[in-house]
Order: sequence, then structure tokens, then C-alpha cells
Amino acid sequence: MAKTFCLIPEKIAEFKKALKSKDLTIDELLKMSTEERIKTLKKYAGESAKDINLLFEQKLVLKNKMLGVTNLLSKITKSGKYSPESIAEIKSALKKFKDLNESRILNPKESEVFYNALADKLTGTEITRAESKHLFGLKATSDEAFTKYNTETSLWASPEARAEAGASKVLLENYIGDLKGDSRSVRQMLKDRGYQFKTEYKDGKSRAVASLIGDTIQEIADNSVAMVASVDNSFLGRQGLNTLMTRPSIWWDMAGKSFTDFYKTLKGQKADDALWAKIYTEPNYINGKYDIAGLFPRAEEQFPTSLPARIPVIGRVFGASENAFTGSALRARTQLFNLYDNIATKNGVDMTDNFQIKSIGTMVSSLTARGKWGKTGEPKIVRALMWAPKMLKANIDVLTGHIGQNISPFAKRQARINLGKIVATSAVIGVIANAISPGSAETDPLSSDFGKIKVGNTRFDFTGGKSQLITLAARLIMNETKSTITGETKKFGEGYKPETRFSTSLKFLTNKFNPVAGAIVNMMKGVDFKGDKVTTAGIITSMFTPITVQNVADSDNSLANTIGNMLDFVGVSSNTYSVKPPSLKSKLPSKNTLKPKLQSK
Repeated sequence: MAKTFCLIPEKIAEFKKALKSKDLTIDELLKMSTEERIKTLKKYAGESAKDINLLFEQKLVLKNKMLGVTNLLSKITKSGKYSPESIAEIKSALKKFKDLNESRILNPKESEVFYNALADKLTGTEITRAESKHLFGLKATSDEAFTKYNTETSLWASPEARAEAGASKVLLENYIGDLKGDSRSVRQMLKDRGYQFKTEYKDGKSRAVASLIGDTIQEIADNSVAMVASVDNSFLGRQGLNTLMTRPSIWWDMAGKSFTDFYKTLKGQKADDALWAKIYTEPNYINGKYDIAGLFPRAEEQFPTSLPARIPVIGRVFGASENAFTGSALRARTQLFNLYDNIATKNGVDMTDNFQIKSIGTMVSSLTARGKWGKTGEPKIVRALMWAPKMLKANIDVLTGHIGQNISPFAKRQARINLGKIVATSAVIGVIANAISPGSAETDPLSSDFGKIKVGNTRFDFTGGKSQLITLAARLIMNETKSTITGETKKFGEGYKPETRFSTSLKFLTNKFNPVAGAIVNMMKGVDFKGDKVTTAGIITSMFTPITVQNVADSDNSLANTIGNMLDFVGVSSNTYSVKPPSLKSKLPSKNTLKPKLQSK
């Protein structure tokens, strides 16, 4: 969307008059520093001065700077209009100098004036002249290192050249991250948010307060999810399970390196630098395919924030979990994309077409538990309530083979092949389990035990959570459910406290709530999902204690439960049910109620 400004007509007239009378000239504006120019423009543009100055400096990167500035002034003062031909000409010029623009903007020697505001836009932060010099130096070093890559053959001059280029790029990106405030202290973050509140408060009290409350709730929810999801290496058996079932060689490589990442982080080493150095020097990163495919999200939804990593001692364990998870996701997505890119090319698919690249990216992202709701993603309210909405959407995409989605025929065909492999592998697991112990693997999708292996009172989910979707769909379609206790099939709406399609759907959704939203639901009900009375200590524990720790604390020390806790660490969800004597006042017809172990992520 084009940038719009609210300029007072009288001020525009003054601006025109100043230009015509030569009291203010374009040459003078060119020679001013950023701060001086903004101060001058404030006389005419008020609070829009910084935005107009940014546009002014953007025009300076055109080959003909005077023409660019003249066009800008024409646009702002409305003293002329862009014709379609003029717009096309400007777009052509911008495209022609796209590669040159960035170095010009960041190089303090490009002009007499340091274009600070435009450098801010490129890095996403405000930077000083000294910082810009260092940034430009790092970029120049990185650019020089990447000249040793042959774009025609997609080969590096030598392994050493590739290592040098990767290291230089990591240094550059880490420095930009520091400039953006990625390493800010918690105290500084709070001060920055306070400053933001004061600024917003001037524009509107209600909006500022609402924004602060919303951000606070989201921050609590994000930290809760991150902490509860930590102290494990869960990507392997959950988000990475599809990779194991479809491309096991990629999974094994990813799994081995994830434990290395975990160990290195515990030792205090930066485990992700080596991975990023490798990714930055991959052909598909250099040619932009990874970026077009959308393989690099800002954060994985299991770790929406890294703040818990700053907690003394235990923060190291959190960081190890985050690095293992993120590293596994990056390795899986990039290697899977490379694989399908090669397959597509060999089958005559035009992999210079952005649509084909995006389609494979969508398929690969869903295969690794990162789906997308619509064009812009899930609404903010959904992110505030749900634990892993992207994983839920990804499971739906995988199970439906991306039916109805606008992706290429090649990507859909590969998705169907993957679905066939997943179904076949899951079926084989169930058959083997029933051969060893008859009845241990439920085959009826109406039962919540479907897709799980039962050992004593412990259930192991070998579908990565997809069985829950299948069970929900089966119950809604058949209008009935099957008891895991008696094995009876019952129609919705019949019997004591009958289930309905609505109550079943509502239960499914609330089970997907994040710890904070789940705690609120439990407080409203007065009991948690185990049937125990809600307490303050219990609420805090459920919101901020890692699931793996909670499950070990609830363990009954049986062999199946112990194995379940070990598998939980690598992402294989397990639930242990222990017999809990019913209350004398209970009207339930069954002799026993089941007390399940904590649900995994």
C-alpha cells in the first residue's frame, strides 16, 4: 500500500512558496544532514516530516538524483501527477539499480550526506554513522567472500571459500540482529515498551491502554508456551514425524544433529551459527528460492519467545531445547525443499517459476508442521488462545493432500504420495503392535485410542497428533462415539450426560488451548482435566512448568510410564491412565473413572 500523508493545505502552500521564492532549494535539501532536513520539513509537514524525508532519501539512490527528488516533491505537493508512462519509467529505474541501491545507501561515502533514515529502513532500526561504517564493512567482506561462488555452475571455488563466506554472513546477520535489539536486556525491553505507550497515549488513551493490555496478555501466553514446551527434543517425534515416515534419511541426519545442538548449547556454545553458515551458502539460499518458498519463519510457534533462556541456570536448558527444535525444523525444511526441487527439475517443472517454488514451500512447510491459515495467517485472537494453530492447519493439509489449495499440480501430487506413505507406515505400525499384543492398537476411528498403542494403562501416539483430527471427523460424520473404557459405541444425544457434535467439537478446541487459556477454562469449570480441584499452585504449575517435568512428577514408576516419559522427551506423546476411585456421590454408571496423564504439546 502506498504511503499516505496528512498535510495541511496551508502548509503545502507555504512549501510551494518557499520553493518558488528560492528561500528553500532542492540543492540545500540535498546538502542537509538527515536531522537538519527533518527539522526543516517539520515546518511544513509536522509529524510526517520523518516519513517524507525517508521518501526524499529513497529517491537519492536513483541514477538521476535531481529527477527523483523533483518527482517526489511533485507527488507530495500535488503540483503534478504521475502518468502511467512515468510510473513505468520509475519502476524500470528502480529495478535496474536494485542491486546497487543497498550498497549506496549503507556506504557513508556514497554522498556528502549520510542517508541515515534509509539505512534505518534497510536494517529495521536506527543506526549511528559509526555503526553504519562497521555494518558496511561487514557487508563488503561478506559480498567479497560470495564472489567465490559460481552462479552458473552453483559451485564454490573450494570448501574453504564456502566456509569463509558462511562465517562472514553469520557475522553480518548477528550484528544486524544486535542493532535491532535482539540482545536487549529485559529492563531495556520494558523501558522501550513504556516509551511506546507514552507515544501511543498522546494519540489516544483508550487505544494505548488496549494495546498495552493486549501485548501483556500475548507476552504472558508466549512465555508460557515456550516454557511448557521446553526441556525436551520434541521435534523429532512430533513435528518431524512426517519426515521420518516419508524421507527417513533426512530425519536421521536431522535427529543426530539435534542432540549435538542440545549438548553444545548446554555447554554454552552457539550451536546455530554453524547451521546458518551452511544454509547461507546453499545454492537455493543464494538464488533466493528458500526465501520465496517461505522456509524461514520469524519464530517457531513452540518457541514464540526466547526470554526464558535468560533465566539463570535453567535458562541454559531452555536454550538447548529451543536450538534443538529450531535446528531440526531448519534442517528438515531446507533438505526436503532441496530434494523436491531436484525431483521437480528432473520432471521438467520450471523451477524458475515463483508459483512452483511457493507451492513446494507450502507442501514442505505443512509436512514439517507449519501450515498457514489464509493469506495472512491465523488472527491475533487465535494466536492468543491456541497452542499450535499452525501445526493444526499443517496436519489438516497433510491429511487432505492440500485439496482446494492454490498450489501446483506437482506439489499436490507429491503431497498425495506423502499421504500414502504416512497412512501405509501407520497401518504397518498398528498391524505389528496387534500381532505382538492383540488389541493393543485401536483400529476404530470413533475411539480416542485410535492411532495409539496401548501398553497397560499407557497409550503411545504414533501419528503425531493427526489421529485426533481423524477421530473428530469420524464422530461428527457418524454422529456417534466409542468409549475407551467399555468399548461400547453410543449415538450422540443418548444416555446419561450425552455427548453431542457441539460438545465434542468444543472439547477438541479447548484441548488445543495454550496453557494460559487452558488455565482460565479450568478456573471457570472449577476442576482441571484430571478432575482435580483447581488451586493457585496447580494453575501456576500448569502454566510455566515444562510438560516433561510435570509428567515425571506425576509418574507412577511403572515400566510403561517410565518408557512413556522417555518417549515424551523426543516428542512421542504418551498418556497414562491410573484408576481413581469414584466419589460416593458420583452418579456415573462406570465403576472407575480414568485419570489421564498430562496431554503433550
